[in-house]
Amino acid sequence: MESISPKYVYWLHLIILPLLVYVGVKKGTTPSVVFNIVLGVAIVGIIYHVFKLIALYYPENTKKKK
Repeated sequence: MESISPKYVYWLHLIILPLLVYVGVKKGTTPSVVFNIVLGVAIVGIIYHVFKLIALYYPENTKKKK
């Protein structure tokens, strides 16, 4: 599996973090659409990190067969 360039990770964080700050500052007055976006990002992040942990602990299952 090819790893993601750190450059893309940094850009993703620069896009997502202001959204999280906005939700934290506005608390109860945040539109439900924003909550749904944050929830979606959280779910995708959890799934991504679970697969990365699986690849870390079981590297023989993630290598390409020749």
